[in-house]
Amino acid sequence: MRKVTPLLLSVLMLLLGVYTTAMAQSFDERLAYQKHIKSYEFDKALVALQEVPTKSLSLKEKRLILRLETVVMVDGMKQETQSNILAANETDLDPEIVKAAKRQYRNAQDLFLEGKDEIVELVLINILNIYPGYFKAEMLMEKGLEKRKGDYKVYDVVGKLSSRAANYFYGGSYYLASKDYEVLAIIDNKNPEVFEKMGSNYYMMNQKQEALDAWTQSLFLDPNNKELKSFIENTKRYLAAEASKKAATPKVAKEKVQIDDPQVMGVFKSQTQAFDLMESLKARGLKVLVEEDDKGRWVVTVSREELRRANAKTK
Repeated sequence: MRKVTPLLLSVLMLLLGVYTTAMAQSFDERLAYQKHIKSYEFDKALVALQEVPTKSLSLKEKRLILRLETVVMVDGMKQETQSNILAANETDLDPEIVKAAKRQYRNAQDLFLEGKDEIVELVLINILNIYPGYFKAEMLMEKGLEKRKGDYKVYDVVGKLSSRAANYFYGGSYYLASKDYEVLAIIDNKNPEVFEKMGSNYYMMNQKQEALDAWTQSLFLDPNNKELKSFIENTKRYLAAEASKKAATPKVAKEKVQIDDPQVMGVFKSQTQAFDLMESLKARGLKVLVEEDDKGRWVVTVSREELRRANAKTK
């Protein structure tokens, strides 16, 4: 066995230190890109992620790099000419509409990075419906979803989803309704009615905590909804009562029956027959063991001594 010299030990320690430092840097870089994404600093997130060694990247992270490149490219694009004569001018629009369009575009970016392209398309179409010709929405549709003008139709997404979700709800298709309400919560997130209906839908799905969360958001947007406040309080009391009931229910541990002097009382192919015999023997005060043998039969056993004492009492 080769002797470890002080010089060799120093080299090994140095290599270990380099490896440990590299691992720490790689971990820090991962944290960095996630923080940048949350702050919408997509260019910085891309740089941080590209600095991670390729071999260390997961498949998900490699896909994320491609999507970050698209988002950064679209953010850097400038609308040189107003080629769309129907495009709205930001100064002519209601400031609240402009604000809503920009907020929804940020949501679209988040969803695009997450790979939720179907929802991204709905959000972008809604943006173009309220803000015709919104350049970045058109570019993300084209560069990110590979859909040019003419490949998609601009329409009132909120109106369509609201109507469809209501039909699903009253038709008992609560799961389908929940999908539409989740999109509406992104697009129309200042509308208390969206969250109130979403909460009612979750309630029907027996997802009461999710219902509470949605209703609370609705009440935040419309504090004067006294009826909804009553629903929230009643649901909270119900959940508290259920939690107390579960906490108060004793957990009965099933004890393993052990018999040192076994006396076989019966062997049955039917578990029901074995159960019936077990119940009758228990009624006599006997400890009973029921086990399945290697032939799939049910063997009923009691203590020989207990059986002797029980028989003596009946004489």
